[in-house]
Amino acid sequence: MLARQATDPKSTGDEWELIQIDVLTEKECAEVLSVVHDLIRYKSGTRLGAASYRTLPLIGKQIDKYPIGKQIDEYLYHRRAMKLNPIFRERLGWLYDRLAKTLADALGAPTRYPDDLALPGFHVIQKPIRETTVGPFRTGPAPHFDLQWQKIDWGDPSKVDFKLPLSFTLAVALPAKGGGLKTWDIRYDEYMKLDAVGRAKLRAVRKEEYHPYTVGQMVLHSGFQLHQVAPTPEFHPGDERITLQGHGIRRDGVWQLYW
Repeated sequence: MLARQATDPKSTGDEWELIQIDVLTEKECAEVLSVVHDLIRYKSGTRLGAASYRTLPLIGKQIDKYPIGKQIDEYLYHRRAMKLNPIFRERLGWLYDRLAKTLADALGAPTRYPDDLALPGFHVIQKPIRETTVGPFRTGPAPHFDLQWQKIDWGDPSKVDFKLPLSFTLAVALPAKGGGLKTWDIRYDEYMKLDAVGRAKLRAVRKEEYHPYTVGQMVLHSGFQLHQVAPTPEFHPGDERITLQGHGIRRDGVWQLYW
């Protein structure tokens, strides 16, 4: 169940329910959307920005499965981040300032954007997102946990809270039929103890829930609950699903915001 008011996530341990916060007006969303369209030439696949979990080109291997301490590839991530960060700052500096303040207020701790990491970027989806089933396994948008923080070098681990990371999505534009997030009542620790067959069986019996997004609102969660982009099979002419995406890790009491 989505809640309007954010509370200190630490008060509930290493998990908290999805939190929904108003961030932008419709007019401000239209302004952001105009900039995204203007920067569309920088898009790679469905991503406008440098995502730390992006797929390696050609070989198609996901790079979000490295253990803690394994740094992300400088060419694939840092080089792109350093190219796009100044552009995002110039065109949407007010949005990133608003985002940092909103998250600081919601989480009850300061926030910052590390100089060596990518600013939160955009998922730009301009065609239907479909979901099919093959045997006991799903295809289409893959159910996953947000683990990209594991392959970034955060420095002294004693100063970093790895138990409660942050993921956030801010809807800028949605299809006429809507869009959102699908979750399962499955946590990371229990899921990773199972083999592929056991995971499929668990997903088949655990509660599945759809959380609709609202344009201008941001959804926060830890990333430790199994989730996926909810399918949007019906697209009208001109429909788009554009969201601002980002993550956070608390280091020295400060939330480090990145993509």
